Amino acid sequence: MRESLTQNIKPGNSDKLTWLANQIFTTFPQEVTSLKFCILDCGCISYQSCFRDGNLDSQTGIYRGAEDGPCEICMLQEE
Repeated sequence: MRESLTQNIKPGNSDKLTWLANQIFTTFPQEVTSLKFCILDCGCISYQSCFRDGNLDSQTGIYRGAEDGPCEICMLQEE
């Protein structure tokens, strides 16, 4: 099943998704049961947590690797 979920993901992004998921699950082991990811056109990763009660977090997080530098598009949207 994992192959079907990651077949359209560019090389390297799969590693970032796995790393980010591990960070979130380690930080919130009792609250977060799953994650919803979207890779944006700018290369940033948008994510939303799903809680034990099945509800999605109302906040969406954005992740961009430090090696990629700041994202002008996502920084503008935060303002």
